[in-house]
Amino acid sequence: LTVPLSTTGGIGSEVLQDVLVDLAEHVTARRAAQLVSVLHAEAARSTARNQLEAFLLSDHAVALGARVARDRLPDLVPLEPPLPVNAEQALRSARWWQARMASESTPRRRALMRDVQRHCLRIWASASGAGAALAADGHRPA
Repeated sequence: LTVPLSTTGGIGSEVLQDVLVDLAEHVTARRAAQLVSVLHAEAARSTARNQLEAFLLSDHAVALGARVARDRLPDLVPLEPPLPVNAEQALRSARWWQARMASESTPRRRALMRDVQRHCLRIWASASGAGAALAADGHRPA
């Protein structure tokens, strides 16, 4: 299993989108574990934005793999080091995924992009303290 690199030496946006589709259509516990490993390796060579997205996708792969196996899959590569995320990066990534969703015509791809975008927004809310502020106002986090 390989994830082609963009010309800048990191994961390209189109490749990330293809990985999402691959996860949805061909996921197995073993394949999810492979994708986690590949995405972690490539994230180390990617730009800051693509690095964040690669780690988010690897987290998504863990969740999908676990659902397929109906187990916690302790052998999956853990998310270490922790996500290199701050509120600004997470919000920028959420906006990027929102823009991609708007131009995507395939329902399955839109749904997967929405999942990743929501994940970005959860990270943003946590990193910025917005989640606590919303909870204090009686709102539930996204």
